Amino acid sequence: MRHLSRVAATAAVAVVVCTCSCKQKKSSLAVESAGSFLQTPDLTTQPGTVCEFKLGKNTVQVEPNKFRQAIRSVSPDRTIFIFDRSSDFARDLAPGKIMFVPGLTMRKVSALAQDGNNLIVGTEEAPLTEALENAKLKWDYQVNFQQAVRRQQAGLAPSRGGLVVPDLVPTVYADGGSSKSGENENWQYTINTVPDAGGLNFELHLKRKTGDLTGTMDVTGYIQNFHNAVSLVIQDNSLQSFDFHNRGMNAVANVKWTVARGESGPMTGEERFKLPVSFSLPLIIGGLPFSLELSEAVLFKPAFTSKDEIARGAFTVRHSGDDGFSMTGNSFKSDGDAQGDGDVTDGGGIAPVAPFAVLIAIAAPRVELKTGPEAAFEQLKELTPFTGYLADQAARLLRNSGIGHWAESKLEDAIKTEGAAHIQMIVSTSAVIGSATALIPCQKTQLVFTADVGANAKVFGVTMAEPSKEIFRKEKFLIVPPVKACS
Repeated sequence: MRHLSRVAATAAVAVVVCTCSCKQKKSSLAVESAGSFLQTPDLTTQPGTVCEFKLGKNTVQVEPNKFRQAIRSVSPDRTIFIFDRSSDFARDLAPGKIMFVPGLTMRKVSALAQDGNNLIVGTEEAPLTEALENAKLKWDYQVNFQQAVRRQQAGLAPSRGGLVVPDLVPTVYADGGSSKSGENENWQYTINTVPDAGGLNFELHLKRKTGDLTGTMDVTGYIQNFHNAVSLVIQDNSLQSFDFHNRGMNAVANVKWTVARGESGPMTGEERFKLPVSFSLPLIIGGLPFSLELSEAVLFKPAFTSKDEIARGAFTVRHSGDDGFSMTGNSFKSDGDAQGDGDVTDGGGIAPVAPFAVLIAIAAPRVELKTGPEAAFEQLKELTPFTGYLADQAARLLRNSGIGHWAESKLEDAIKTEGAAHIQMIVSTSAVIGSATALIPCQKTQLVFTADVGANAKVFGVTMAEPSKEIFRKEKFLIVPPVKACS
């Protein structure tokens, strides 16, 4: 990836309220479109878009301006909201209600707590069949990463109102790229993205240095621009049909990793974690806040047996073609012609005394359809500064308030997809390093490359097991030395 050069970190933003052509059959308030928080055009301005919907009886529509005035904090994972208790709409929020903020979010309230003048609202993904009583939504959108960044940056151009705020994303560069850094569990991470005319360059750098275990993972890749097509029909709070397709989704990823154990004694365990959204593409339709979110997730599982053990690996994977699926009622069918392949380009290690093994799995890139564009939340932070640590305090309060099961459910599976629909590439690599004292010190590196599509049954209010389908599966090996005794 080319070098990213920093530019100034301040600009002005125009807050625009758009009138959309979507037919909303029930509303006491006019639905504001994407311009409520972003300069992204509403999909209703695109030819061929269909947008008709009626909000469900438990959906509470919140005016964006009132939301801005009342918000105190939002947790990094966008599940906890803290409001001023005296706000007009706070009394309307209760467990089971769905909070709908046009252009920003649509979440189901699952827990409430009070802390002085603050109202703490714990939320989960809102089932679309509850949020919408009836709906006919359809779009076919050409994803262009560079154009998306330029549109978001257009919102940072000087406005007539003269409002000045910092950048839309944590660090913005002259070529439209962005960078995010932080810590997750025992790992430090840096995520870089740079769009160009053909797609998006992405980088992920992970470093672990906790106790006597060190490790690094470096991922560089590229995903081409593609078409995203979605169709959704809901009638009387029941899913009739849902189609999700990404056409021409071509991607490549190169991965290198190393891990080392210094002290003696066996060491096992498992670490799994999600990383922040690396790219957010808002897909606002009639104010309904859909988005395509690109992210990564990691699983790390060592099985060391003694000290001074080292392992390394490198591989390349490729994905091309069309991915997607269709749902009708409780039936799920994947379709498309996606293909994938990969190569193990390096592998090996040192086992001075006894053999050991390491397993690493990376979901990258993961493309999810969600209701709540991360780009809009980043903009919200600049329009309405709030204190992030309040949400962390709120999480602890929720755990101790008799509704701790809500907070615990957030930790059930740290790498599970959460969006309404997803397409992801999953790379799993394992290394088995034979002891240097063996007659033949075999070293075997295995690469398993899969791609799958799926939907969130809860989001669509269906009773089937979690609908998903593996599109393809490839396995490759690197064996050193390449002799029969090691294979």
